[in-house]
Amino acid sequence: MADDDDILRALDAGTFTSTRSTLVGWMKRNREAFAARLEGKRVDWVHLADLFTKNGLLDANGNPPKSETVRKAWQRVQAQHKAPRPPSGPITPEGTSDERLGGTGFRFKPTSSESERARLIGGRDKPK
Repeated sequence: MADDDDILRALDAGTFTSTRSTLVGWMKRNREAFAARLEGKRVDWVHLADLFTKNGLLDANGNPPKSETVRKAWQRVQAQHKAPRPPSGPITPEGTSDERLGGTGFRFKPTSSESERARLIGGRDKPK
């Protein structure tokens, strides 16, 4: 069995991690300009892979990208751009605070009066 220190040294060396794809990074930075050049055209992915390789772009494994890699990378970049972004903060009606919402995150104020509770549950008895 490996010594704990050996495992930690291997983690520190970082040899188990893959590199970031310079191809995908380029596509993300130049997405709009690249998309404009591809729009309405039949794309020759083999030619593009060769162009990217000649310009030093690499796939996620640090290898020159193949045509299929380029095509799939572009599809992922496009999909990420089109995907709706989740809201950055808590969703609350404008002008309200968490305290008003009872700290529950629900969009309504919890009922506190017995008469209101009775109205909502239809006069049923409280559970025992």
